Amino acid sequence: MRAPEGSVLNCLHPAPTAARHLLGHFLAGMVLAALSPVLPDRAMAEGMAGLWSTNVHGTAPDGHRFTLLSFLSGGTGARRGLDGLSSTAFPSGVAGIPTEVFENRSPLVMLEREFRRDSGGPGCNRGGLGHRIVYSGLRLKEPYRLSPFTDSVRHPAPGLEGGLSGAPGEFQLVDGTPLNPKRTVELSPEQLLVISLPGGGGLGDPLERDPELVRQDVLDGLVSVEQARGAYGMAFTADGAVDIEETARLRASAGQRSAVRTSRPGV
Repeated sequence: MRAPEGSVLNCLHPAPTAARHLLGHFLAGMVLAALSPVLPDRAMAEGMAGLWSTNVHGTAPDGHRFTLLSFLSGGTGARRGLDGLSSTAFPSGVAGIPTEVFENRSPLVMLEREFRRDSGGPGCNRGGLGHRIVYSGLRLKEPYRLSPFTDSVRHPAPGLEGGLSGAPGEFQLVDGTPLNPKRTVELSPEQLLVISLPGGGGLGDPLERDPELVRQDVLDGLVSVEQARGAYGMAFTADGAVDIEETARLRASAGQRSAVRTSRPGV
């Protein structure tokens, strides 16, 4: 493969290239999607792709300067016959930093760290989930700075073969104030930072997903009852069992709407 000189894949001086590795992460999903029509058995939906790296630096309570670069991973895309992996880097394979290491190497505290419900793209095979982290600097006496490398906040990972997109990422304060995903921000100790990692795309029609798998995802807190009904056409009884009759009605109705859309000229 060749890339023209001066393009984003073959930069020339003085183009900035500090984040050049991210382009390589995104290329894998594009190549796999392009090959899926000729290698359908090895198809894989696109995932988060680019690692989210965060570099925090400031002054610790004892007066010493600190800095810590950490990596965070969202969900991978769904695979043929398999759901996507949650909070797992692909294609880089870089592991995320454990909470204990983060808190031992910096004076910041992770107040929350959990899977993002509904972040995996719906599909016959579901995309992997991203996770949500809440940072606190309450142990600090003065503001600190955070330099982010965050992607997929505007354009989520697309699904494949009828699968739906995963959730886009979010980079904001706990009150919902959005922050620039590519700019260093200065945060006061009392401000809480929320980092929500993107999910991977789904593979195949969500209406064809095994109802028991959807039910298990709901029980595990990975999929909400609302997404189960709206995306997967699933309904449940009061005791949490699959409502077979209502599920059949929902899926039949959704299938009819889909058939009408795809039969229109130009669709």
